Amino acid sequence: MSKNWKYKGHNEDVVKELAEQLETIWKRKKSALGLSQEEVATRMRAKIGSDNTGVTQPVVNQWLKGTTPIPEARLVEFMDLLEVTDDERQHLTQIAQRQRRPDYDVNQVMHLLTPQTEKASD
Repeated sequence: MSKNWKYKGHNEDVVKELAEQLETIWKRKKSALGLSQEEVATRMRAKIGSDNTGVTQPVVNQWLKGTTPIPEARLVEFMDLLEVTDDERQHLTQIAQRQRRPDYDVNQVMHLLTPQTEKASD
């Protein structure tokens, strides 16, 4: 894992592997399906039913480049939009299931996210 990788709960190599596989399918199918990254983001927001999802064109680009992990629910939606085959779906899903690092316990770092209050001195 590179020292600049900020998603410590995700295996960087697996995130990049998933992105590479997804981008290969994206490049092959986007034109035929009339999809742009903006259109993918718009359709995902519509499916979720909110514009406040954080799914934007730049985020879709980050998923395809492997700079941001793609949440499994968004991956399912992306695969639906790309009309992937059953074999492609199974392959991408298997990779996605390895994104999370099993050795990473978010509770071990929660104290870093919680503001510390100083004890009052007597």
